[in-house]
Amino acid sequence: MADITNAEAIAFCDQKLRVCADAMLTAYRTAEALTDYWHANSISALIDNDAEDDVKDGANPVSGTADGRQPLTGADVHNLVTRAGELSSADLTLTAEPLWGAFALNTILQVAVNGNARF
Repeated sequence: MADITNAEAIAFCDQKLRVCADAMLTAYRTAEALTDYWHANSISALIDNDAEDDVKDGANPVSGTADGRQPLTGADVHNLVTRAGELSSADLTLTAEPLWGAFALNTILQVAVNGNARF
């Protein structure tokens, strides 16, 4: 096979594909860090999984003006932590056939420019 030298193909790889791989890896590592912190610090004991309990942060302050973000409930927090857990190691590193397949993380790492991206 011949090397790929087409300018449009090269631009796609440099400007789209590698950027996507970095975003995917960042999402994976951020989800992994979030769930690790959640479990290590027993945050679930601090936030009830209840759609009626509001998180009183800057989006929904006890007093003052809200900052414009969507307010959160305890259920919102638990739901997102669940989604983060699904995105983290269970889906990318199992050898069975999970959501993305057996070697998904290695596939992303092979293309990503910023392999250590993490929040």
